[in-house]
Amino acid sequence: MQVYKESRRPSERAEQFLIDYISQSDHLPGDRLPSPRQIAAELGIGESTVRSVVRKWLRQGKLRSRQGSGIFICKSEAPPQRHLRIGGNVRNYQHTHPSWGGMIHLHALEAVMELGPRGSFTSLYSAQEVVNDLSDEEVVSRCQNLDGAILYQSSPHVAAIAAHCRKHRKPCVYLNPPQDDAVANFVALETVTAFYRASRALRESGRKRFALLINPSLDRAVTSRQRLSGVANGIGEALGEAVELRVITCTGFNLEDGHHAIEPLLKKGAYRPDAILCAGDGLALGALGALQAAGLKAGGEVSLISGAGFDPQIRERQVTTLLQPLNGIARNLVSMLLEMIEKHVVELPARILPVGLATGATTTDEENRRMEALFTS
Repeated sequence: MQVYKESRRPSERAEQFLIDYISQSDHLPGDRLPSPRQIAAELGIGESTVRSVVRKWLRQGKLRSRQGSGIFICKSEAPPQRHLRIGGNVRNYQHTHPSWGGMIHLHALEAVMELGPRGSFTSLYSAQEVVNDLSDEEVVSRCQNLDGAILYQSSPHVAAIAAHCRKHRKPCVYLNPPQDDAVANFVALETVTAFYRASRALRESGRKRFALLINPSLDRAVTSRQRLSGVANGIGEALGEAVELRVITCTGFNLEDGHHAIEPLLKKGAYRPDAILCAGDGLALGALGALQAAGLKAGGEVSLISGAGFDPQIRERQVTTLLQPLNGIARNLVSMLLEMIEKHVVELPARILPVGLATGATTTDEENRRMEALFTS
């Protein structure tokens, strides 16, 4: 038995029942519909409302009536398709350097647009809004007409949106796992594996002082903890003995955040890293600028690796980077959500996507050979 939202008008619920009934694989053109009385009893609405909807569908040619026999699925009309309304909670992505979540937001929009009139995608926040100033109630009110939502864990109001979806049995999928033990309803990357491979290659090439630049902090994001786990395991038993590691929480993902994180470490007497791994492109570009300002060569005295690989400057400046399949992430988020909506389920297994590698000039030839071997093994 399907679940029909009580928040919809009775006529809308009757229409949705007919759409779902006709769309089921075991119902073929020429099959008889349940009687209006049966439909009304299942939906908990008035029989007259059901009869009114059935008459409209008869006029539109979607159904046909046979005197004394009942109402039948019309052979000449394909089952009508449901318009799917999908929302996302990614904040404004108009920045000097493109936002990671914003880029996925755009790819998700493209995937939904390919559905044509069958689907629509909307952001829960306008570009002009300061989303921290909005109340949970205001944001939730914007979810009322959605069939499902894509949730970015680092955006504000995510808990309120998720609670609304659970209450009304609307499916939602997360970009990255919402908690460490999550196994369903999210799309993520093999972050631990990717950072493990990169760190292992650096350690085996002789690097001894590692710096990991992250955002958000370890207590706020599963992905930050996954990056740390990958680096720590890549360093292995040498960690804390022959090899040191500093974790630096940045205030954002932008170039200035990476610069400010690394600059103090390059002063005399400070912990000077010889291997820097960054959660994002902006952090890597900022760290690269700090190294150059201090007269240090990336790929020589210090190795530098970015964790995303979508900012054009990463390629222009030949920064070694982990390659995240942003388009693949977005399309998996959309396809998972569509499957949940169409199957009337609120849980599906998580999808984990592999991370690639593009070696460049900010790591040595030996490090590049070791990384390429690990990423292709």
